[in-house]
Amino acid sequence: MAGMLARDHELARVLYLSKGAGSVASLALEPADVVSCSQGVTCELGECCAPTDWSCREGVPAEGGVCIWQVPAPWTSYGRDTDGDGVGDGTTSDRATPAERQFALVHREEGAWNYSPEVFALWGLGGGRETYFDADGSGAPTSGTQLLSTGPPPRNRSCSAHQSMGGDSCQPRDAAGVPLMAPIWRFVMSVGLPGE
Repeated sequence: MAGMLARDHELARVLYLSKGAGSVASLALEPADVVSCSQGVTCELGECCAPTDWSCREGVPAEGGVCIWQVPAPWTSYGRDTDGDGVGDGTTSDRATPAERQFALVHREEGAWNYSPEVFALWGLGGGRETYFDADGSGAPTSGTQLLSTGPPPRNRSCSAHQSMGGDSCQPRDAAGVPLMAPIWRFVMSVGLPGE
């Protein structure tokens, strides 16, 4: 939702926790690009699934599987909705919120790490995974930092890495009970922006 709001409305700031856009299974967009797989065959940036199980819930098939990976949803490439039909028009350079007012924090152990850097690069926030500031390190981000990554496990074993990015019961905390991401939230909400 934040990604669509930033697409259509000029916002003061945006912080994407985990991702800025949804994803779809690669085969949904490019069915001709099928890569076969089976047990013992690894799929780069994806999973080996049955052709009818794009969520890979059935496990790795013994044979006849296909490699499935998540790719940015098509709407990611659109600019703001100028005709009011709810669908973006133009290109990402037409997004309403300037790129320098947008920030992203992605967990390196969740599925969004496989496609979110492409989304944020498309929206003008920066380059690939190697350009992300490690929010778990000892240093603090500086002005101009927009892309951040984190890696601590969720607070509760029943939570996923994705859930640790938002839910109170899932967020990793320090010994005093303060969410580990609190310094990053403060940075994003207080760092000076161009033109301020």
